[in-house]
Amino acid sequence: MEEKPSRLFKVVRGFVKWTLIVAAVFVLLYGLLDLLGSRREKAVRARWAQSVGSLEAFQSALPETKRNAEAQTLEALAGTLGLGLDEAKAPWKDVKGPVSDYVKTELSRPSSEILAPPAPVSAFLAFQHEGIAAVRRQLIDGATPIWEEHRTDLYNAPMPRLMPILEIQRLLTTDALAAIQRGERDEAAHDLEACWRLQEALSNRPELISALVRMALVRLSAGVLRKFDCAPAVWAERLVSYDPKPDLLKGYKHEACALLEIGQPGKNWAISLGLQRPLSSRLARPYLRLCAADSAGILLDLVEAVRNEDPCVQDFAPKLAPVSKRIPWWDIISRIAVPNLAAWARAGRIQVDVELTRKILEARAARDKNSGSWPPSLPGIEASVCKAEKWTYTLSPDRLAIAFSRDFPPPSAQSFMLPLRHEEAVAAAARKGR
Repeated sequence: MEEKPSRLFKVVRGFVKWTLIVAAVFVLLYGLLDLLGSRREKAVRARWAQSVGSLEAFQSALPETKRNAEAQTLEALAGTLGLGLDEAKAPWKDVKGPVSDYVKTELSRPSSEILAPPAPVSAFLAFQHEGIAAVRRQLIDGATPIWEEHRTDLYNAPMPRLMPILEIQRLLTTDALAAIQRGERDEAAHDLEACWRLQEALSNRPELISALVRMALVRLSAGVLRKFDCAPAVWAERLVSYDPKPDLLKGYKHEACALLEIGQPGKNWAISLGLQRPLSSRLARPYLRLCAADSAGILLDLVEAVRNEDPCVQDFAPKLAPVSKRIPWWDIISRIAVPNLAAWARAGRIQVDVELTRKILEARAARDKNSGSWPPSLPGIEASVCKAEKWTYTLSPDRLAIAFSRDFPPPSAQSFMLPLRHEEAVAAAARKGR
């Protein structure tokens, strides 16, 4: 008589059977997801190439650089002033807030008037005069600072320490405003020149955050130039050539390339996503690869929705909402890592900010050619990068005013923006000559 299998045997046999079934299903799903991810990636790369340029060509053109001596020296000089340090040493720690407040207050005033810095800021500028001069000389006389950059492993790629750069710019801006207020034109001109060299150091960086910081640096320079009646003529040409949108597009391409590295064998993407165990990263790889490819496609959809819009459009929500709604429920990366395109609105606003500064420089140049008298009109001054808007030039017996044709609120309540109106007092001698 044949002996029946024991209950334990049946349990073991069932366990093995279902384990094999689950393993087979997992292997099938693993392969299917890998195939879908690969196909989706190729389709997305083709779309990028047809729309704004090949991602492969963009990534292969990224330089491989190391931090040069100029960058090290600049960071060391900034460190001696306490700039950008986690535990900033006195006296910078005590004046950091007042410096920021002073810059915002003075640049927000729609005229050439400048008040002297508050006493603690003035004392800091005087006490650190040699250190500020050393930073200024380094930027003007030295080669362009270069920081480390890679063309692969973009999710973990090194970046410049941006906080010291921002604080250097704020300090130089403050020094320039104080120098203009004291009538020290040469020092103000050197401060502005150093500021421009500093933002130029970020012009070749591919990261989106570097583009955003560069916009902030240019805005500060544009604001100081409105106060500086003796700005060198080269500034008009510089401002005409500045356009933040190519930098942003480069930043979004960089984000797309970084996304498309996720799930790729041999790439170091797992650490940046918190998957530090090799097993978990291997098991999740095809799924994350599919999500990342989908995210790169959604990013392109967002870029295409706004990149050709009028700079005066500040509310991109109606354009972006349909794209955001198409994000599939399973794509966790798009819900976390796709960049916010609010930066595009900020780029439009800074184009208008810079445009007013150019108008002011043009008006001053016309005044200087007119023996110091403001001309009654300035042909072409009404033109704007905003398609439906214009600038007005008004000359009264006492004041000249250049103003934008509509209210243009900042993209967010936290944004610092320059005023879109500027006034100049008409000198008594100029009034007599009219």
